[in-house]
Amino acid sequence: MSLVGKNVLFFSPEFFGYAKAIAAELMRLGANVDAYDTRPDNSTLTKIALRIAPMLLSNRTTTYHREILERNQKKYDYVFVIRGEGMNLNVIQAYKKAFPEAKFVYYTYDSLSENRLTLEVKQWFNLLASFDPVDCATNPFLEYEPLFYIPKYAAVPNTPFETRTYDVSSVGTFRLDRYETIKRIDRALEQNLKRYYFHYHPSQAIFNAYKSFSKAYREVNPTELHFQSLSAATIADVLSESKAVIDVQKSHQRGLTMRTIEMLGANRKLITTNSHVKNHDFYNPHNICVVNPLEPIVPTDFFQTPYQAPAVHIREKYSLATWLERLLR
Repeated sequence: MSLVGKNVLFFSPEFFGYAKAIAAELMRLGANVDAYDTRPDNSTLTKIALRIAPMLLSNRTTTYHREILERNQKKYDYVFVIRGEGMNLNVIQAYKKAFPEAKFVYYTYDSLSENRLTLEVKQWFNLLASFDPVDCATNPFLEYEPLFYIPKYAAVPNTPFETRTYDVSSVGTFRLDRYETIKRIDRALEQNLKRYYFHYHPSQAIFNAYKSFSKAYREVNPTELHFQSLSAATIADVLSESKAVIDVQKSHQRGLTMRTIEMLGANRKLITTNSHVKNHDFYNPHNICVVNPLEPIVPTDFFQTPYQAPAVHIREKYSLATWLERLLR
């Protein structure tokens, strides 16, 4: 279905710029978009409260969404909600009452065990989808829909494989289990490989506080952490100059990470701890090395042979534009 001329009321928590990218792509596809964060603000305290005790912010979030309703009185074709953090059943019902003719679409990039809102609001949505294949297999109301890559990854220069600066790279926010797994993967690699690792932590004070009572944190080499993030241009340069990228999902996560799909868009090899990738049409062991996070093994020849691009229609299937067209059908 064409989105040209369609009115879309779009809600998403901001996550690494993706909400803005989704809104921009909707507009590129011809939709008229009113986009809002699902949360009243993005402060650390608000995020923590919404995760731990959302009832504490119930009045504030209700007021926030009531004000959005008052500002938007037009007829919408779609109300599109991603994850819904900061929203609750009463809020969803209010939007449903205000826009009874709109198609309500819900997508979550968390499993049901981490986002119970999905179950609470399911009856109010025309379509619900999740990135978690196990949740979708066991809950018929959920459609399986992996994540996507945004246009900038499709535009990554395809520099000659043999001349790239790095054999392997990893740029990401520090998480202890991810850091430890990357260290194990690194020890399993040949010593002569060229590496680039950037472990970003948003707060040195918080990291130091964790060190004071955690032996595992005290074993983290502080010289390997960075408390200032890289620029988008630098990250793009690192990716352009990398033969392969490491991806480590959370230990309980089944859905494919955004990084997995982004490397498909960028035509880059991937070392991942997520075995569920083997069940997808773009999986090619020549391009994707699945490792045991506790005992990783990466063949040396993985870095010696260029990426084998999948069929164009398979790659395009995971683009943001195609993802939106499937959900807002």
